[in-house]
Amino acid sequence: MNAIFGSHHSVVPAWVTISEAANIINQQSGVSVTTGNVWRYALYGHLVLSLYFQSPIQMRRIKTIKNYIILEKTHNSIISRLYYLSP
Repeated sequence: MNAIFGSHHSVVPAWVTISEAANIINQQSGVSVTTGNVWRYALYGHLVLSLYFQSPIQMRRIKTIKNYIILEKTHNSIISRLYYLSP
């Protein structure tokens, strides 16, 4: 089944939104699945989700203290090494 997804002969695009995923599952399986179900399946580890950023993004870790958002320093962390993600 994985060979079908994202291949040149596939009707299913390589990247889909959560809503599109629910629609594809509904059409191909005949089972009624909502977007909430897709999120729940991913939360419980039954479905792997990937993020696709169309352009590079910069990530920062934040924390909240007394309802204020504070940017944390990211020296030598995995976050600082993953600042720019590109396809």
